[in-house]
Amino acid sequence: MRRLRPPAGLCVLVLLAVAEAGAAPLQAMRSAAMHAERSQQSPVLAEVQAGDVVETGLSIASADGCWTAVAYHGIRGFLPCDALERPPVRNAALADRERDAVIDALLDLSGVRRQIAEITDERQFAALFGGKEKHPEIGRLHRILADSFRPEEFYGPLRQHLRLHFAVGRAPELLYWLRSPLSRRVVELEVQAASPEARRQLVEYAEQLRRDPASQRRLNLVQRLDSALRSSEFRVEMAMVLVREVATALVPGGSLSESSLQSLRADFWRTAHDGALLHFLFAYRSLPDEELEEYVRFWESDQGRWFPPVLHQGFLTAIRAVAQNLLRNLQRLGDAGGRPARRPAG
Repeated sequence: MRRLRPPAGLCVLVLLAVAEAGAAPLQAMRSAAMHAERSQQSPVLAEVQAGDVVETGLSIASADGCWTAVAYHGIRGFLPCDALERPPVRNAALADRERDAVIDALLDLSGVRRQIAEITDERQFAALFGGKEKHPEIGRLHRILADSFRPEEFYGPLRQHLRLHFAVGRAPELLYWLRSPLSRRVVELEVQAASPEARRQLVEYAEQLRRDPASQRRLNLVQRLDSALRSSEFRVEMAMVLVREVATALVPGGSLSESSLQSLRADFWRTAHDGALLHFLFAYRSLPDEELEEYVRFWESDQGRWFPPVLHQGFLTAIRAVAQNLLRNLQRLGDAGGRPARRPAG
């Protein structure tokens, strides 16, 4: 796959135009040309000397590097970011805001935020209990589940994990891809496939596949995509996280044997792999093979393959936190009803 690069002059929001509260005076660390645009090829408006003070505005990363908007003796233009001396404290605070802005953009463009909102929609729990919430114990359980699965309970730990483990410098090409028409279309298909209505349609689609199987090319594409995105692997790890957390709370001794865990992992893998392939076939059923091929090639490339493992680890961190919070709440409910949350050993 050819290397995907943003076209010259297009600002890829890696530093994401972080607006300062008013212009800040900074000193030039070295002599530098002030350009009319964020490009070395644009006209030079003035020569700023080392030690000169300029008023600064936004810092933006583009295909031609990082540029800061400046005002110098009444002339407005742009200087390379590394030509300006920035106070360390300001840099640290600015870097945090820039990183958070990049992470939020990635989670929005990849559809993760919308999928979390769909997963945690309280209507899911209302459907689960089938109108029995008026029963006191069922009503309390419904509230506990709804409180434990609020969007922020997922989003907070996920975002914090990405802040610690995400390399902002790798974001430009990924952001550019996620803004492409094909990626936006695929993300929309993913979000639609996560809806309650789509889950009902999935059962019918699985029956249809038994009568009319997908083509070999289509199967090869979804298998490659599963491998590139590590979807089956993620589904297995998610199930294992939940098993371990539940075992900690409920199983005598607080854990399952290693042989039991390995057996569960093998069972989960078979189910997860089949489920991932079925999901891709269903979600992308309206996408032509040629477009699916292009989508797969991106996630197989150096530009794409680094992101899914980072995102998955963040999700696992969030799921672990949600599960622990849910079990604590269930334990309090059990204690209130006189039922121990953990079975006694022996």
